[in-house]
This record gives sequence, C-alpha cells and structure tokens, in this order.
Amino acid sequence: PHMSNTSTLKRELQISPELFSYILDVSVKESDVQRRLRDETANHPRAGMQISIDEGQFLAFLVKLLGAVNCIEIGVFTGYSSLSVAQALPHVRFVIISFIIL
Repeated sequence: PHMSNTSTLKRELQISPELFSYILDVSVKESDVQRRLRDETANHPRAGMQISIDEGQFLAFLVKLLGAVNCIEIGVFTGYSSLSVAQALPHVRFVIISFIIL
C-alpha cells in the first residue's frame, strides 16, 4: 500500500525508505473501504490532517487489545480513524456525530 500522508512510524523511528516500504508491505492491512476513503481524502486541501495507515492499524489494535465494545471519537476529519476503530469492534454499534463549531 502507498501512503498518502507522512507516517508517524517512519518519522519517529527514522528508518530508511526501503525498510519502511518493507514494513508496510508485510504488516499493514487496509480494507477496501479504508483505501477508497484515504484515496478520496488525498484530494482534499487539508489531506495532511488524516491519520496514516499505520496509525489507523494501531487504533484498531488498541480497540482489540482493550476488548472495547463501545467507542466514541471526538474530532473527526473524514472518518478514517473512526472507520479503523469501527472495523475493529466485535460488533459494530458505532455512531458518528459530527459538529461544526464556527
């Protein structure tokens, strides 16, 4: 998978592009819906606000690790992180409420 924004993993670990590419190829799992959302968001003027694939996967890992059955997310951009969390829940009972504060 190709990432549309800078990965926290790559930035924090300061790894080579070759190693980073290998890590993505063998470890990152992104659903078709996530990929389509990421691709669509890449065209947005503020696309840099979207979390990276590995961050979404980490959120999903935390949901599973904690055994979460309900989640609330405050501060949604286009919903990639919400989708990552929702797909990791044992049964999707996830409601997204968006507020625009001017």
